[in-house]
Amino acid sequence: MLPCGESRRAGKLRESGSSSAQLERASATRRPYEEQGSTSALVPSRLATKTAFDAVFSAIALSIFPILLLYFVYQHHVGYWRLLLKEGGPVETIQAVILVLASISALVVIPRVKIRLHKLVFVAFSLMCIFGCAEEVSWGQHVCHWHAPWFFKHHNDQHETNLHNLQSHRTRTATRMYMFSTFFIYAIVLPWWLEPRLEKSGQSSPEKEPIILPPKVLSLGFLPSSICMFDIPTGREEEIGELFLYMCLFFFTIYENVRHRWGSSLE
Repeated sequence: MLPCGESRRAGKLRESGSSSAQLERASATRRPYEEQGSTSALVPSRLATKTAFDAVFSAIALSIFPILLLYFVYQHHVGYWRLLLKEGGPVETIQAVILVLASISALVVIPRVKIRLHKLVFVAFSLMCIFGCAEEVSWGQHVCHWHAPWFFKHHNDQHETNLHNLQSHRTRTATRMYMFSTFFIYAIVLPWWLEPRLEKSGQSSPEKEPIILPPKVLSLGFLPSSICMFDIPTGREEEIGELFLYMCLFFFTIYENVRHRWGSSLE
């Protein structure tokens, strides 16, 4: 039998042991709720960030293309239309610069992409933009001012050393028309038709999407770009169409950079 003092000390130890065990059980029970609370606190901020980004991106897209259209209409009215849109002129130089920026932006997004096939898509996209830049300057013809070879003089509707202005003698259709028809389906039809279905099936996040689609708001640029390819009424509208297309491609890469940086937390 223990002495009175030792029994009291043993009782205190038992009480302290039981209280510490209760504290551990209470903290273990409380921890999931605290973690859930902290996660739920982050969700509104992420949603607010996504909403703000979408609003800013949409505002830019909804304003810049109509403003540019009005600007070109004004330039046509005051007589500087052909000076702006001539081969090797200011608009064509801007097109080449935008394509270089789009190529760099596509390369920047690649390390953030988790799907291997999508990485290859952005690599191909970057190379396509560089190829388009070389096409716009006619592979150096506008810079070095050399004459186009015989083949391009007889098969290119602008007598330049590039492929997108080659014209079929049977259909009288330039190669660029097929290219812009492809962009019309990819950048206008598919986003409006396929994107809502991907959202319903939960496949709209960068980690799950089966296909990379431009945002629907960019159709405001892709649509007039396709229409301008018909070169009506002055025969120089194709330069505006190309400018709008390349701007849309650049905005598309910026959009994808933001999406892959924040990931599914914004979806």
